[in-house]
Amino acid sequence: MIKPDFNGGCTINLLSSILNSFNVKWKHNELNLLSSNEIKKYKNRIVFLIDGLGYNYLKKNSNSFLYKNLRGAIDSVFPSTTTCSLTTFSSGLNVIEHGFTGWYMKMDEISKHPFMILPLAERKPNSKFKPDDEKLKSILPDSISNYIKDSHLLIPDYVGCNSFCTGSSPKSKSHIYTSFDELVEIVSKLTYEDGEKYIYIYNPLLDSRSHEFGVNSKEANDVFYELDNLSEKLFMKSNNNSIIIYTADHGQLDTENSKVIVFNDYPELMDLLSYPLCGEPRCAYVYTNNKRKFYEKVIQYLGEKIEIYDSVKLVEAGYFGDGKENLEFKNRIGDFILIPKENYILCDFIDGEERQFNIGNHGGLSEDEVKIPLVVVSK
Repeated sequence: MIKPDFNGGCTINLLSSILNSFNVKWKHNELNLLSSNEIKKYKNRIVFLIDGLGYNYLKKNSNSFLYKNLRGAIDSVFPSTTTCSLTTFSSGLNVIEHGFTGWYMKMDEISKHPFMILPLAERKPNSKFKPDDEKLKSILPDSISNYIKDSHLLIPDYVGCNSFCTGSSPKSKSHIYTSFDELVEIVSKLTYEDGEKYIYIYNPLLDSRSHEFGVNSKEANDVFYELDNLSEKLFMKSNNNSIIIYTADHGQLDTENSKVIVFNDYPELMDLLSYPLCGEPRCAYVYTNNKRKFYEKVIQYLGEKIEIYDSVKLVEAGYFGDGKENLEFKNRIGDFILIPKENYILCDFIDGEERQFNIGNHGGLSEDEVKIPLVVVSK
């Protein structure tokens, strides 16, 4: 298992370097590979987050623009997943501080069912529940857009900008792009405007293709080279006095059907759950009505496939970073954390859910999931 290096080698430290470049004096250490002094030399400070782009994956594509400008590897936060990482990017906080711990979360203040904060939906088939906007805003962490005078958020039209998006970056100017050409045009125009600015671009295509077809699939590779071509165009069309930082939220690894663990197939374990599994297939939070018995049964049935940790122990060991603990954090990580070994994944299904699995997965502590690239170009 790789423990993220929160002292200067993690995404949280990249955010510190960016914020300090705007003279914010942020609370966490700067990134060792990229200082605020280097960033602040440039008027236009641009981050392009390519969802799902792992460091090991990029190394396999050495003929790409991104690889040719690779500065090194940094660590994702833990769990190595979009919910946790995007919230770190929007808040400049560690997971222990912002409290958003995975795709499925136990958020009693929002719903009695496991809740998905990114699509704003509860884990309940055919549910039409939508959270109250004011309630949602009250649980979102402070945004880095509150500290930067001129900030911009660019997201694709098929993702859209829901209440989580606008609430996470309330003072950023939101731009929806419908094509890569339009994205380049928007960014280019912004870089020609006066004044220091922060431009944050997000794209999920590589992640979604990797989930569906696998990290090493032709479909994922084709999308990667489209994004690589886009990355070069963004640099070429940006005005002088610009720095572009390309990075990711996490990497991925592939899982074959024989490595899928379905919790429902172990009725003795299911009976010991007091709440559905939360988190991710590569990092599951367990709520149990009998800790001792559950631990023993996991070792008995799944000890060769899964590591089981007391949730508090991983917190104390620093896996979720440092800082002031969010009031809801402990409630969202359960009694135990299950981390599948090798490339296993762990799933459970509630009534009405279809049994389907992603090929590409993330959330755990393997090198493929944790290590992400830091690519830097400037002019």
